[in-house]
Amino acid sequence: MPSAAPPTIVNVGYRSTNYWVVSAGTSRVLVDIGWPGSLATMKANLARMDIPLREIRYALATHYHVDHAGLAEELKRRAFRFSSWMSRSTLSP
Repeated sequence: MPSAAPPTIVNVGYRSTNYWVVSAGTSRVLVDIGWPGSLATMKANLARMDIPLREIRYALATHYHVDHAGLAEELKRRAFRFSSWMSRSTLSP
C-alpha cells in the first residue's frame, strides 16, 4: 500500500503578515486570512506556489486582529465558500 504524502505548510502572506496554507493531498486549510483589501496579493502568492484558491475549503483565524481575519468579509462577498473557526475567547468582548 503506498504511503500518503506528508502534509505541507506554505506561507502565502506578504511583507510582515504571515498566513499559511496547510495541505494534505488536495485538502487545504488557510490559517489566518490576512488584511482587508489584500485578496489580489494573496491570489498572486497562491498562484506562485501553485495552490488554486478554489481548493481551499477551510479557514482558521488564530485570533481576531485585522491582519489575521480582515480578508474574510471580502472572500465572503466574492462567493468564496469556506468554513471558518474562531475560539470562544476571540468572540468575547
